[in-house]
Amino acid sequence: WSAERRARRYAPEALLLFIESGGRKLRLFNDSWINIPVWVRSEIALPMPEAIQKRQSFRSDLSNICKASYTHQVTRDPALIEDFYHQMYLPYVGSSHGDSAILKSKELLLSEFGSPELLLIKQGQTAIAGVLISYEYEIPKIFALGIREDQFAHLRHGALFACYYFALAHLGNAGYQRVSAGSSKGFIRDGVLNYKHKFGHRLVEPQEQCLLLKRLQTTAKATELLRELPVICQRNGLLYSLVFVNNEELKTLQRSAKARSKFFVPGSEALLACNLDSQENSSGHSFITLEEKH
Repeated sequence: WSAERRARRYAPEALLLFIESGGRKLRLFNDSWINIPVWVRSEIALPMPEAIQKRQSFRSDLSNICKASYTHQVTRDPALIEDFYHQMYLPYVGSSHGDSAILKSKELLLSEFGSPELLLIKQGQTAIAGVLISYEYEIPKIFALGIREDQFAHLRHGALFACYYFALAHLGNAGYQRVSAGSSKGFIRDGVLNYKHKFGHRLVEPQEQCLLLKRLQTTAKATELLRELPVICQRNGLLYSLVFVNNEELKTLQRSAKARSKFFVPGSEALLACNLDSQENSSGHSFITLEEKH
């Protein structure tokens, strides 16, 4: 309850304040805070809708993996899983996230979701990438992608797309109608969240921990930061896509469905806009609904 006061005292130049919290402590934060889930879980329906498979980007990625002659192998072989962990998972996560990477031990990674399958992507006889599939819960879960360290060039040829594509095909052939796509950060421009959009994922629920956001200043710099920060927010237990805009941007979004599609994340109840130009002296937030779930 004293975090905002302390932030203003000890960092008077700060533009935005984020506080990570959860559970009963969320009651301490009023409507002047934006509640952003740290993680949001999403699912992919099987078979993938025809509209998804007809998208230009999807067809282009599919063409790339055909040109690369990728095949796949599903295994529970302990030696292959050991190789995947050390030679694919660790190098890929480390290179993708740098110092912020959360590298789980092999024992934790494999025990967290039961005894997973490993789906390997191969070019000829060489396994270049892989992904784990868990059957621990009600629906299978795709998690822990990896690319062999000396094969990162295959990312340009669709190796990551191949991991998802063949995993979804494998699970669809097994009769599953839904797949957990795991969790992503609650920021709409997050690369992982955006990548799952290729396969028609939908948000299903947030995890408990949240980032509470408040603008500490109404300066142009603070406004500019927020305009570059579209988020998933939680209100009354429901998830919404939220974009911060000025007057001109609001008008563009109101008249253009294509512009709105860049920010609306499927599974959200609605796309909301917070007009910063109209809230310069407001301690709370008023939201304009731009598009509702369909």
